[in-house]
Amino acid sequence: MSIIVGRVGLGVDLESNPFDRQLNALAKKAASTLAAAFSVKKLADFGKSCIEMGSDLAEVQNAVDVTFGKLTGKVDEFAKSAAMQFGLSETMAKKYIGTFGSMAEAFGFSEKQAFEMSKTLTGLAGDVASFYNISQDEAYTKLKSVFSGETETLKDLGIVMTQSALDAYAMANGFGKVTKKMTEQEKVSLRYAFVQSQLTNATGDFYRTQASWANQSRILALQTESAMAAVGQGLINLLRPALVWVNAVMGKVVQLANAFKELTASLFGSGGALSGVTDTAKQLGNSMSGIGKSVAGIGDGLTTQRSPCPTWAEKLKRQAQRWARPIKRSRRCAANWRALTRSPVWKIKANPAEPATRHPSPKRRKRRRMTP
Repeated sequence: MSIIVGRVGLGVDLESNPFDRQLNALAKKAASTLAAAFSVKKLADFGKSCIEMGSDLAEVQNAVDVTFGKLTGKVDEFAKSAAMQFGLSETMAKKYIGTFGSMAEAFGFSEKQAFEMSKTLTGLAGDVASFYNISQDEAYTKLKSVFSGETETLKDLGIVMTQSALDAYAMANGFGKVTKKMTEQEKVSLRYAFVQSQLTNATGDFYRTQASWANQSRILALQTESAMAAVGQGLINLLRPALVWVNAVMGKVVQLANAFKELTASLFGSGGALSGVTDTAKQLGNSMSGIGKSVAGIGDGLTTQRSPCPTWAEKLKRQAQRWARPIKRSRRCAANWRALTRSPVWKIKANPAEPATRHPSPKRRKRRRMTP
């Protein structure tokens, strides 16, 4: 017989809150690290894209300046308004008008005539792209047939530019002669007028349909591209001085690499001779000295520029000077090596077949025998 005196209850609770808190903190930290890494990469990609667009705009501006000279101001005005009138960015407009102008001047047209022709064809490229729902570059390529005389590319636009069609248009519109009797410049003028007459329906299409979704989306993309190009040009102005000095340093690094190559070739080349080691060591020392001066000059160059961050420039200057110290020590090592190679011990003949010259040791005095 058993007697139950009482019951004892044991309550065991597992505390998981601290573990959960640590796990959540670790997950948040990992997520923030990944977000920061992705944001830095996105920012770097954005800056790279801006610099590329700014560089492209600067390049096409150079072509415009060379082609049109005094009319560059009018080209700039046309290019800035091309986004709203023809659906072309500033870079596109300057690229197209510069190419058309160069081709027109190659056929003997004056600067003013080339400007008017290229301006009309550039605007027509934007309208054709909108009317036929093709890209601006494709429309630009097709309209270059005005100068090249190609007919296949224009057939997609409904233009059949055969010789008989050109002859009929010339006789009906006051040219007074057929294409066989025309000069190359007159043929270009004829094709220019003929293509314009065939594209009357497309002329002004972008401005007429500007409120459509497709054209509004195109305008938004073009304005974004123009803003990125402006930001890129600002970044180029900021980073150009540093890039100049980096290129100078890399030039010295190339000289150092060539000197190192010649040094190793002198030491371990097929001939096995050391006759050129002295000159190579001297060249190596000069290259190291040039690198030291170039690296130390980076900070001076950035400080003399009107930098918006003088503190940053001073820090970079001090860091460049610290980098230059081991290079200077390397130059002293190269000088010591040059002095060592001048020693007579290293003077081995270049031809391995000939025996090396040994310097005679000083004559020892003969000891006299002592007579008993």
